[in-house]
Amino acid sequence: VARGHEVTVVDRRGGGERRTVAREDDPLSVPRRLTAGVRLVMPGETAARRLPRCLPGGGGWFGFASYDAVRYAEPGKLPWEGAPPDDRGLPDLQFGFYDRVVVFDHVETLVHVVRLVEVGPEDDPGEAYDGAMRDIGATRTALQTHSKPLVSGDFEVSPGAPDATGVRSTLTRATHRAMVERAKEY
Repeated sequence: VARGHEVTVVDRRGGGERRTVAREDDPLSVPRRLTAGVRLVMPGETAARRLPRCLPGGGGWFGFASYDAVRYAEPGKLPWEGAPPDDRGLPDLQFGFYDRVVVFDHVETLVHVVRLVEVGPEDDPGEAYDGAMRDIGATRTALQTHSKPLVSGDFEVSPGAPDATGVRSTLTRATHRAMVERAKEY
């Protein structure tokens, strides 16, 4: 969470909560730095077809950057000293790293439970996989034992499943390109 150049990192791994507050010249670099050692290895083609299309990596950084966050990228043109007074009390950046995600696909009427697994150099990948499968099972159980159970099942996804490739834009490529150039110029 960043407010101006003050960044608060909250680590909730292991069931506890540790907070670190620091001043950062570029708060946008903090998420990259925190996960610098993480390398995403995608599943094989067969397994990848079962992942929801909206989350090809299965998790990661999610959050928002406020309108004023552009000041981090353009400090010479848009210094923080020139920012209007904060009348909302909202952070300028708020991101979370999620290694467990539940995706509700309303088009396919499916619920996907996705789990990222960190495997260190000394870790056994098989044990990490088994732990992830236990986590997924626990999440499925929690979803099914809620006041209105969500019945689950496993099935193979058809390779010919519908996708968004037929969606048409309301902008022409030339209009879009001109808008991008105008924004870059600004």
